Amino acid sequence: MRHWRAVFLLSLVLYLIAALYQLELPGLNYDEALDAVPAMQFLSGQPLDTAASVHFAGREWPLMILPYMGTTSTYLYLPAFALSGVSVLTLRGVNVLLGFLTLLLVWGFLRKYLDERVAALTALLLAVNPTYVFWTRMGAYHSLPMLPLLVLTLWALYRWYRGGSAGALLLAAFCLGLGLSTKILFLWFWVALGLAWLLLSPWLQPWNGWRTWLWPLRRAPLRTWVAAGGMLALGLAMLLVYNVPQPRTVQMMAQNAVQTELYGVNNLDVLGNLRTVIFEDFRVLLEGSWFEEALGAAYYNPLAVGAFVLSTAAILWLSWRGRLRYSPRRVALLALLLVIIVVQSAFTITSLGAKHLMIVWPIPQTLVAVALLALADAARQTSLNQYRPVVLGIAVLALVTTEGWTTWQYHRLLTQGGGNLFFSDAIYELARDLEENGVSEPAALDWGFRRNLQLLTQGRVNPEDRFEYSQQPSTGFSDWARWRAQQEPTLYLFHAPERAAFQGHWQLWEEAAYAQRMRPVLWKEYTERDGEPIYRVYALEAEPRAFTPPEVGFPLQATFGDTIALLGFDLASLTAKRGESIQLTLYWQALAPPGRSYKVFAHLLDTSGNAVAQHDGIPHGWGYPTSEWQAGEIVHDRIRLLLPADTPPGHYRLFAGMYDEATGERLPLLHKGQRQEGDTLQLVEMVIE
Repeated sequence: MRHWRAVFLLSLVLYLIAALYQLELPGLNYDEALDAVPAMQFLSGQPLDTAASVHFAGREWPLMILPYMGTTSTYLYLPAFALSGVSVLTLRGVNVLLGFLTLLLVWGFLRKYLDERVAALTALLLAVNPTYVFWTRMGAYHSLPMLPLLVLTLWALYRWYRGGSAGALLLAAFCLGLGLSTKILFLWFWVALGLAWLLLSPWLQPWNGWRTWLWPLRRAPLRTWVAAGGMLALGLAMLLVYNVPQPRTVQMMAQNAVQTELYGVNNLDVLGNLRTVIFEDFRVLLEGSWFEEALGAAYYNPLAVGAFVLSTAAILWLSWRGRLRYSPRRVALLALLLVIIVVQSAFTITSLGAKHLMIVWPIPQTLVAVALLALADAARQTSLNQYRPVVLGIAVLALVTTEGWTTWQYHRLLTQGGGNLFFSDAIYELARDLEENGVSEPAALDWGFRRNLQLLTQGRVNPEDRFEYSQQPSTGFSDWARWRAQQEPTLYLFHAPERAAFQGHWQLWEEAAYAQRMRPVLWKEYTERDGEPIYRVYALEAEPRAFTPPEVGFPLQATFGDTIALLGFDLASLTAKRGESIQLTLYWQALAPPGRSYKVFAHLLDTSGNAVAQHDGIPHGWGYPTSEWQAGEIVHDRIRLLLPADTPPGHYRLFAGMYDEATGERLPLLHKGQRQEGDTLQLVEMVIE
């Protein structure tokens, strides 16, 4: 077995090379820094930015990052940051260490559970797998500690089952609790263990009616089970303390039980979600194509899915023929855990996503290793015996080579592009510029800025998150934007429009600034290595009074009373779609100081004269009353007319006018010297589609 240990040592070396190479790439992601920021804040004495903390020994300690996620990773980062400093390299170094530890646990568990050959081959397949390599260094975020906890739980339970070790049972109970405290999705593993016990107990024990399922109670005395309950509670401590005042985690789960609030996933669409989980998420987990968004393009191992499917079929065939060298019950346990976890992911509180399935490692690789080695063993009694080592070697080499090739292709992408979208390494330049310019509290108006900028500047830049998890922000966001425009100047952080996580914020923010007679000025644009814009940073400056006539798409000769002229208007299009908005800009000029406040109206009328959309308001987004205009000043007045979704298609006419805010009386309107009927001016005819 010495050569199999050499294979295992080789897997450790290969993993470290693949995981540590250009460790600073891609750029630091928001979620990647989510649970590291409280560790940085704790060490530097800054206020903790967490969902909850607990007061102990005279200071605040991180308790929960989010209602469904504890601070396990935070406490892992604490000693690392204290020893090596707060940096991306330290953060990812801890994650790589967790990946390395997981390989050790996988090898230790499988060499006892199955044999050293399976253990070594599984570790090798994991060590070069692109999904494993990149998720354990930057992609699985705060979920990563669940993986070693799951493997350690299986190992401890197996030791207890085989030898009755009370210590092993206590360790398993603690890991089960800590896994759930780490992230509530560890509940998948709890359920999988429970169903596996339910399904496999009649196979493990002689049939004794309902007593067949009581075998765990017979393997340990009551005092051991009481102690195990205490260890379980200790592991659950973060979650229990957080939910003592009120069951906030349970409330969150209940709110997301039918449909996830953030991602809009219908959890009751089990069949549809299951298709997605199996044919997209699980496939991505195996082949490594998840990284298109993070690294810029998708590569995948062309053998991974086929190898898993064929391995599963081979194990079933060998079991049916009675030629499976390994215990069918032990292999069945692993397969059941895999199936139950994957199925649960189709109708639980999470959104669909391959990274949530990371806790099934190393089961797929273990099943492939079992199939290869069992087939090789079965060939001993056949004429193919002499070819066994060669065939096995070619199969292993093919799998390892394609996994390693895929991993290398992603590293090449990183060298060229530095990361993509929310993983762009342009975040490093942005952090440096903000810090060097003393911008301590910029306003982040899209997801993806706050946590990573906090960590990169060690808290010297603390963006104010002011976005909503919606593509259509509420009026509350507009109200805040109007208020913020009147306060001390700051910078506003956006993604380039086509790269935004949540669209709609730019438009409402710009409109709110417009209403305060402010205009955005580009402070700096940041691009990815290929030149594509990724970040845009804006400042607001006061909009100066304008006295030079602009170029107008539709010029007019119209006057309202003796003091205001309408120079013309711009219209985005002469056609519009139901449910969308008509974008109209009117260009007014004060012939003399108006002295009074007038309101502008714009009406869209059908052929019968009925209004289907209208606007009434103070000019300039309610922000610049006519009573403040100076003689000769030109004011561009932007108006949006929202078309109801049930607007009948056809031809419509767009009208505009002015009236006294105090009396409601319309201003006399002259167009080309002629008084207009109703003191309203038809601007244009439009077609609604």
